[in-house]
Amino acid sequence: MNTDSNAAMSDPVDDATGCNPRQRFQLELEFVQCLASPHYLNFLAQSRYLDDPAFLAFLEYLKYWKQPEYARFILYPHAIYFLDLLQQADFRSAISNRASAHPAILFMVALPEQQTKRGFCPK
Repeated sequence: MNTDSNAAMSDPVDDATGCNPRQRFQLELEFVQCLASPHYLNFLAQSRYLDDPAFLAFLEYLKYWKQPEYARFILYPHAIYFLDLLQQADFRSAISNRASAHPAILFMVALPEQQTKRGFCPK
């Protein structure tokens, strides 16, 4: 019997989300890490999620992942960089424009700068 799953089942479920705290943590962590993918950012832009005020409020809420006690769980640190960029209307507009939203462009422009800052690439 898996004690982790038993613990997750015994946590109280939040009526607003339908998740217990552990499940919510895992889902939000997974979503934030998805932001590391330029292809996913492109999908969000082309699907018009970046025009939805509720979705933008959710992105604002997710900024708590920048705090060290949460950031330590993130495997792709540039996801936080993209989370920050998504707070900027100019960036959202640029990636929503089909002419400039190619995922490879996002990747080539933004990622190397962040990798250098975090020590992933030699300077």
